[in-house]
Amino acid sequence: MSENSNLETDAAAASDPWATMLHAIDEPRMGSHPDTILGDEEIDRLMGLSVDRADGSGKVAVAEAATLASGLSPSMRSIADTFVDSLGRAIRQGVTGLIDVSLLDLSLIRLASGMAQLPLPSLIATMASRSLGGAGLIVADQTLAAAFFDLMLGGGEANDSVQSVLRPYSSIELKLFRRLAEFVARGFEDAFGEVVKADFAIDKIETNPYLLAFGKSTENAVRLRMQILFGRRGGKVDLLLPLSMFGSYEPLIRADETERKTVDETGWRQHLVRSAATSAIGIEAVLANFKLPLRSVLGFSVGEVIPLHLNPQSPIWLRSGDTRLCLGLIGRSRGKIALRVIGPLTSKEQK
Repeated sequence: MSENSNLETDAAAASDPWATMLHAIDEPRMGSHPDTILGDEEIDRLMGLSVDRADGSGKVAVAEAATLASGLSPSMRSIADTFVDSLGRAIRQGVTGLIDVSLLDLSLIRLASGMAQLPLPSLIATMASRSLGGAGLIVADQTLAAAFFDLMLGGGEANDSVQSVLRPYSSIELKLFRRLAEFVARGFEDAFGEVVKADFAIDKIETNPYLLAFGKSTENAVRLRMQILFGRRGGKVDLLLPLSMFGSYEPLIRADETERKTVDETGWRQHLVRSAATSAIGIEAVLANFKLPLRSVLGFSVGEVIPLHLNPQSPIWLRSGDTRLCLGLIGRSRGKIALRVIGPLTSKEQK
């Protein structure tokens, strides 16, 4: 690169903070370690979004965050993937019909946050492990419980509409839920056994989360949220596993510093995608483009007609700034002027 080009680049970087950052990334100086990761606030500023985080910033955001920023290890993610298959096999051994299991969420949360979201009454099973010396929770939502109860009692998919349960669960329903919880415990035991051999069994069933003496409210827990479908009906089941139950195996669950950096980089990329998807851009419909002498423009008066030389079938450009997006035909929809897109703009046309 010539000396003149370097001077031009430095001048542009000095006038634009973003150019300064990009210039520092491209040509890092000796002894400096530029931050190449955009923060959420920087992304919001770049996208033109509001960066007012007064209600959830700083220490308050850290203290009240439901999902923690720290990541999980590849071992835990492998366990979660295996859990999907093993849970499906465990349920199929005791239930006939079409069973579909999928993973909805795998994250670290505050135990208090996970417990505070439970409704009353709830279906909660304590899953204890003698070999690990700890216990986790299995929580089924009402739609999953209703679908499973109907299936086990011979109702199948006859009743597709599920009403919220406002009454206490009967002893028969609690026994059926214990059976479902045993399927979940067996499936997790098979999946966790790929890493560490451990036993998991159902200890007790509870319907009121406030009666559970379960860990510390400030403790971190792994949440595995699964969706189980029995044909067309089903719901969600959560597996809450406090990190203290893993004991000496906790390093196998949480990511180390290098892995957390990778997780954090993935997080900012996802935030950038979400910010870009919610950003707004201005779009103009250009009827015609032509040039007129300045003398004619200055001579415009009220009521004067400017011929555009267009007919109703003439295409109209849809443009954002200086970029042409596509062609369209003008029309009417629901009493308003509308534009029907007739094709995307090719790179050849754009040139």
